[in-house]
Amino acid sequence: MEPSENLSRRPAVELVKEDTKQISLGDCMVPEIVCKLKKSDSDLWYHIKRYRYIINNPCWDKDTVFLLVLVVSDPRDFMTRDMYRKTCGSVKDVLGEKIKTVFVVGQTNDSGVERGILAENSEHRDIIKMTFIDTYKNFTLKTLLAMRWAIDYCAGAKFVLRCGHDVIANYRQIIRYLKDLPKFKTETLFTGYLHSKGNSPFRNPKHKYYQSFRQYSGSTYPAYLSGFATVASFEFIRVLHSASFWKHLFIEDVYLATLAHENGIELVHNPNFWLTVPPKLKKDSCLLSMLLAIHKAPNFKFWSILYDLEKPRVVNCSQKQEIKMREKMQGHM
Repeated sequence: MEPSENLSRRPAVELVKEDTKQISLGDCMVPEIVCKLKKSDSDLWYHIKRYRYIINNPCWDKDTVFLLVLVVSDPRDFMTRDMYRKTCGSVKDVLGEKIKTVFVVGQTNDSGVERGILAENSEHRDIIKMTFIDTYKNFTLKTLLAMRWAIDYCAGAKFVLRCGHDVIANYRQIIRYLKDLPKFKTETLFTGYLHSKGNSPFRNPKHKYYQSFRQYSGSTYPAYLSGFATVASFEFIRVLHSASFWKHLFIEDVYLATLAHENGIELVHNPNFWLTVPPKLKKDSCLLSMLLAIHKAPNFKFWSILYDLEKPRVVNCSQKQEIKMREKMQGHM
């Protein structure tokens, strides 16, 4: 697999002309005969084409990254990315293990945003930008391309956290969790907040999560991990990326889960991935010491509580409290 071309010097106005869903036979990442067969259904198979890099910040060969953080970000939301850098992304090392955070974005039709992204990257050198149109409908593609970048340019990483920039990720706790796992559980790890099987697809075309019968023909979804944040071993990323070339696109979190199920990889529920802020948190901030990730945009107030919990003078939650919290959060299972 050859790394894609870096296009960072092209004028911003030229960066929005590519048709995401058009499959070019000479630019496929699968055998040409397969590419020809899929061309008539290009609206479901456009992830098999090769996308180029407009901005690229690869890991260096000398980097020994323990946790690679792929933050899937809306290119228009400069403020949230900045807040993420100042909070979660400010942690670079835990227990001697290196962490690298990058923000994955696509293209827009706004030349001001395009130039802003270039300027942002000039300051921070942490943007990965590729030649696809950045819309919600392309979210599955975006995740797959983030993984493709990791395989092309940061293959020395051991684990991958994939999350949105509207997530507070506790890197410190994630590193501790990973280091405490038995080796046999880390080889094909895929963990997060697990939704049980049986949820029905939304068939109303006006719904944000609409899926046509062409996209997903089943009447119910399998068990899947919530898309706001997941942690996986790098080996799982390789397996999933390879498998994706033989599965047409549909809604992202169910898509990743389906690939995992088909390849015999277990989805591991972790109750410390929080969909919302638990009501009891207002009375007991100690509960935050267990947090791995929460679907909540970063802010200094919330982050400062997490930071204070790392200080020796703060008493951590007792084992009894932790067990009690885990039992309550696993009530859906």
